[in-house]
Amino acid sequence: ERRDAGEYRRRHARFRHVVALRLDPARHLHVQEQIAAAVAVHQTGPAATHDAPAPPAPPAGRRVWMTSFGCQMNLLDMALVAGDLARRGYARVERMDDADVLLVQTCSVREHAEDKVWSLLGRARMLKEQRPGILIGVLGCMAQRAKDELVRRAPHVDLVLGTATFRHAVDDLEDVALRGGRVVRTERTPAPERLPDADRDV
Repeated sequence: ERRDAGEYRRRHARFRHVVALRLDPARHLHVQEQIAAAVAVHQTGPAATHDAPAPPAPPAGRRVWMTSFGCQMNLLDMALVAGDLARRGYARVERMDDADVLLVQTCSVREHAEDKVWSLLGRARMLKEQRPGILIGVLGCMAQRAKDELVRRAPHVDLVLGTATFRHAVDDLEDVALRGGRVVRTERTPAPERLPDADRDV
């Protein structure tokens, strides 16, 4: 009986509270605002009392700008290369102008995808004329299909890696940065008679 009486009092008090809120719209609105604020804190955490510190600037020489044209597989390939770069201390930047390395993941299937790559490489050439130390790489399907045309039309490109060799990007970038020249690599395993540096155009 005591338990029933206690439950009755709780329900009666809750009923009186609800009635009071309905009779007082201003108080009802205040309670609704409190509930909304509590939900927001639960979802996002409490508001910071001060501005969060800015993230550290990427190290000089290891700032990478990357873009991808074409299918979802290209996005996956770019994510794999981005992970390889991050493990070596490279950091991505949002603007081409801020980068030390430009990497373009390409496609030969989607309409106009290659036209977009050529246009982008024209912009990259002008950037490299201003900052000769920038390294430029073309990776993926277009590099595989049109490597000779890339070498001829875009001599400012330092790295041409095909669909089977794009995961060499980090090693080849560091090799070119150290020794200069250009790497054009589209075969996973070179023929035995080829020299170790046969893919290099020094």
